[in-house]
Amino acid sequence: MSEENRVCPYCGGHKDKLELLCYYSNENIMWSDYRHLLPQVAVPSLVQKCPHCGKYYIIKASYVLIKDTADFEFIDPVGWNYFSQSYEDYSKLEKDDVVDYNHRLRILGAFNDEFRRIQNPPVPTEQGLHIFKDNLLHLMEYFSDPLDRAEMYREIGLFEECFKQLDMVDDEGNESKRGYKETIFDFAKQKKVSPFGWRAE
Repeated sequence: MSEENRVCPYCGGHKDKLELLCYYSNENIMWSDYRHLLPQVAVPSLVQKCPHCGKYYIIKASYVLIKDTADFEFIDPVGWNYFSQSYEDYSKLEKDDVVDYNHRLRILGAFNDEFRRIQNPPVPTEQGLHIFKDNLLHLMEYFSDPLDRAEMYREIGLFEECFKQLDMVDDEGNESKRGYKETIFDFAKQKKVSPFGWRAE
């Protein structure tokens, strides 16, 4: 990881440890919210918080994966609390579309990890739901495929918009796409908003 990412661009303070997103799973699972769980993969959080001035900043070379965490110091893996606390500040930061797309995907995944991907999850706060919906509506701007957009509308709970998008999906001759569409439709009919997963081949 570049030393530049350890220096706060606001106060110049040095950061000894970076926040990471760490995924540990024994199964190769794909989810409808684009979460892909792999065994022992650590990814730097695109947004870091300076321990000196408390401001958030976006790191460079954010595509880097840290495959061996044994020799890398990091703060406890970040999750929904970190993303929700930094959301307002993040919205004000300058970033390109690549960073914004990837960070918003991670916010989506973190919310579902905390409140929807597990059994007997806690109930999100009204503010948490507002952040989730606002983030997903922004994220949707990067997707033109009606199938992707249908799934996002479903997770927000806008089921009529979900059905409108599904009506635009051309799945002729594509069994996999048709099956994915039918699953979204069935979940929406039951007013389910949780993501669904399947084992990747």
